[in-house]
Amino acid sequence: MIKRVLRRLLPAAAYGMGKVAVQHYRARRQALEPKLGEDDVRRIFAEELGLVRGDIAFVHSSVDALNLNFSFIKLLGLLREAVGEEGTLLFPASQLTQRPEIWLAEGGIFDLKRSPTSMGLLAEWVRRQRSSQRSMHPTHSVVAQGPLATELVGEHHCAPAPCGIFSPYYKVVERGGVVLGLGVDADVMTMVHCVEDVCGEHFPVATRRPDLYLARVLDSEGAECAVETVINHPRIRFRRMLSYVERHIDEGICRRFRVGSIPFYRAEAGLLYARMWELAEQGVTIYWPSIHRHSPWEQMLSHLAEKLEER
Repeated sequence: MIKRVLRRLLPAAAYGMGKVAVQHYRARRQALEPKLGEDDVRRIFAEELGLVRGDIAFVHSSVDALNLNFSFIKLLGLLREAVGEEGTLLFPASQLTQRPEIWLAEGGIFDLKRSPTSMGLLAEWVRRQRSSQRSMHPTHSVVAQGPLATELVGEHHCAPAPCGIFSPYYKVVERGGVVLGLGVDADVMTMVHCVEDVCGEHFPVATRRPDLYLARVLDSEGAECAVETVINHPRIRFRRMLSYVERHIDEGICRRFRVGSIPFYRAEAGLLYARMWELAEQGVTIYWPSIHRHSPWEQMLSHLAEKLEER
């Protein structure tokens, strides 16, 4: 969240210089650390992340942060090796690089077969595989591989809520799957929004804009169709995911660890969903209390969030 605020408050040149300096610092620090080889990754998958044959695993990743000594394209094979032919892998595959309202206003079209994902190198590599299936949701698309791929992603466009009961995120919860972070910490985990979409108006924070939006989508045959969706409200920038996990989620539900300086996590999707639902009923969420529905600060902070998006 701090990075987003700085990007909007600082002059473009100053922000760009700062970003380059941070990237150089991280690159120098990473160069001093041992790189992960294929056997290291196999061990992490099996021993640290506990992957077994038949697992359903939703994978978030940062290839750059993993500091590999081999081509990232081998990661998919190593994941498939860990879950076996009977396992199913899912990856975020949204194509958006800007606010969805802007994309829609500019006449954007989501092409299921051709729109590249903006969710990282590994997700894009998976998207390009002929054996992969991609969901038709225009803002939160997911790509999957494995025997349950079609079942998990096939209905994603059937309801406007991107993380609701028709979404792959929720179906991973229902199926008792796991969510993995490879080179990313638990603040990168889209599944946490399932409780918000299923709870709807009963959730303590209004996380979506109230209007329905109609998006243009080209299906796998190239035929155009219209898909309804709701969109995140900018106020959800005011969140504190890592402190929420540290304070309220025990290691049996979400285990976070590092190999050197590289972050990883494994979350039990069903247990995490149940715990987040329980906490939401108590008024505890990943969001600042000051943006909860009945907070006196909610309107002011929501207005601020809108203004920050305009910059």
